Amino acid sequence: MSDIESIKQRREKMMGDLNPAKKEETRKKISEKLKLAWAKPEVRAKISGDNNPTKRVEVRAKISAALKAAWADPVRKEAIKAKMAAKAAQKRAAKAQQLQSTT
Repeated sequence: MSDIESIKQRREKMMGDLNPAKKEETRKKISEKLKLAWAKPEVRAKISGDNNPTKRVEVRAKISAALKAAWADPVRKEAIKAKMAAKAAQKRAAKAQQLQSTT
């Protein structure tokens, strides 16, 4: 099995509800670990302010290239747009429900 095939198989196992990070128990563990990490001054210094990796030119170029590639692929572009539209509709519905409950 090639590396690409194994990556695709692992990715399929992590899609949607199969992703372990979707489970409440796992999300709590991740949250706790991140809070502990952010409590360390060396971690905070590494990420905050001018040390933020996304402020480096080569990192910004890499992110830009990845985003351009995603939007250049018509299938991925439609998937991204559909996901964005669904999220926007969900937010509008939640806001409408909130307005109804306050009146």
